[in-house]
Amino acid sequence: MALVLDGGKWVLQAPSSGGSEYDKTLTIIDLTDGSWTLYDPDSLIDTTYGTNGVTFASDFNTIQFNNLAVGSSNYNWVGSVHRAPRWYKTLTINGNDVAGEDTLTGVFRIEDDDTVSDFNRRLILGWSEDPTAVAASGTIITAASYNRSEGSAPLHGAFSYQSDSSISDANGAYVVANLMRKKYADLGGGYYIIYNSSDSVLRVGTAGGTLGFNNAGVTMKLIVGVGPRLNTSIIPAGSLFKAKLSYLVSTIVTT
Repeated sequence: MALVLDGGKWVLQAPSSGGSEYDKTLTIIDLTDGSWTLYDPDSLIDTTYGTNGVTFASDFNTIQFNNLAVGSSNYNWVGSVHRAPRWYKTLTINGNDVAGEDTLTGVFRIEDDDTVSDFNRRLILGWSEDPTAVAASGTIITAASYNRSEGSAPLHGAFSYQSDSSISDANGAYVVANLMRKKYADLGGGYYIIYNSSDSVLRVGTAGGTLGFNNAGVTMKLIVGVGPRLNTSIIPAGSLFKAKLSYLVSTIVTT
């Protein structure tokens, strides 16, 4: 506790738990640390590999897949059906569960290891209202995004609801997306920056939000979603997807 001068009176207040706002560092995601739950309705992840299909080393998560012999729109995050695999956990800030009523802002970073390129792939990293839903109208996601076809340039950007806004650049190494979600009524959108391996800015872009959602009464979740890039993309058995993922999220009082 500390004495603070407030309106000419000394009052006893608890110290801020937020720490300095200067040079904030992102939290590295380790999908094997026991805090994440895998939801994979059609068993596309090879859970015999590592911990629930993932190994973690040098800040990178490596995910191994089972065979997907025939492509399907069910597994492409860009669409109304969301049956692709995802990991999730409750979004908590300083011990507080974040609610749908909160105004959120967050920074999400995706760095893919392109030396591991076994299939045409997509990844989203952000927040979700219900990560166990199998339709976009239930998951209600705002996220940073990455997708790439083998032999082609990577695309980095941001994802909102069931749409992806991304830019292709052969030198793109990672994306940092600044996302926002308005209290109650807004799904949220974002601004993203694509960097090269020397940390120089290559491209910038935006993803628009969507109005008309009533977010009261839900507890927000972090989500890491993976799957094929296109409706026609297949996944050979044993395919790997390796990425470094990190984030920083805050709630804001706008009144």
